[in-house]
Amino acid sequence: MKRFVLAAGIFWCAAIGYAHAEEESEEPDPSSLEEQHDASPPDAPAHNALAHRSCGRGPRRVPKPRGAAYRRAQKLSLGTQKAGSHLLGKAPEVRWVRAARGRVPKSLLWPVPKGKFSRGFGFTRENLPTTRHEGIDILAPKGAPVRAAADGMVGYSDNDLCGYGNVVLIIHSNGWVTLYAHNDRVFVQAGTRVKRGDVIAQVGATGLARGSHLHFELHDKGRARDPAEFIRGLRSKAKKEKAHQAKKSKKRKRAKSSNK
Repeated sequence: MKRFVLAAGIFWCAAIGYAHAEEESEEPDPSSLEEQHDASPPDAPAHNALAHRSCGRGPRRVPKPRGAAYRRAQKLSLGTQKAGSHLLGKAPEVRWVRAARGRVPKSLLWPVPKGKFSRGFGFTRENLPTTRHEGIDILAPKGAPVRAAADGMVGYSDNDLCGYGNVVLIIHSNGWVTLYAHNDRVFVQAGTRVKRGDVIAQVGATGLARGSHLHFELHDKGRARDPAEFIRGLRSKAKKEKAHQAKKSKKRKRAKSSNK
């Protein structure tokens, strides 16, 4: 029975990892935002090589837990895979939000200073039109600095979340959670309090990612929201993207009804 459960768990993780590889590797819709670029540069690894990475973790480059931040994380039960999964699917615990401190964010900082907007939030995949992209992708060379989008406290910093590679999740004082995935290297540990603009990682391609880029998400009460709506200069682009998606959705519905 134990062997059966273990085998089932491995299969489940591999299935999720492969699906995430499909999502990350697909080229952006060329008819979408004019600012979009190809998220799969020529030096990207082959797709089948990506699928064979163990749950899309990649090389683990995270700081060793120590000091006051480590003790804070231990006290709050942060930094574990369980805590990371909680932050992805549920609202953060009240004690976590209180411990985050810092200014209440009304907007988000563009996390990669010279990064290029690549793929938007929502149903932006041509090959997977019914699968929602939970964040935005930002193209940048390997090693480019990744900044905290707002004041907060690191709730998770490791590579145990399937497909995300070296990933950081920051809890903010209004209950928001921001996610920074596929980093080459992470500089902050769970329990660390950060300020808006602090460098927390370097852009990479760890996890299930084709090519160097940052996958950036915003979660509000356990639900993913479009971070572009809160980043200056991207709000109008987000509106255009939503309008474009609405048109595509209507076309798909018409095509289905005509085929009946």
